[in-house]
Amino acid sequence: MTTPTGKCWCGCGQSTSKRAYFVASHDRVAEAAVILAEYGGIPDFLEKHGYGPGGKNPRGTLDKLRNRTQ
Repeated sequence: MTTPTGKCWCGCGQSTSKRAYFVASHDRVAEAAVILAEYGGIPDFLEKHGYGPGGKNPRGTLDKLRNRTQ
């Protein structure tokens, strides 16, 4: 597993706390950029990983993951 570096991983250059990878909400910036650059958009990202209509259910998967950690 990677470790935080003290700099926000979104590329903004801001400092983070010792245990944080991102400044608040910058994880979403990084996520959106990678999905757009690598897949072209969220529908293509989901389809590439087997999610969407006729495939795996993203919300159901999230619910299962959340229930597993409680």
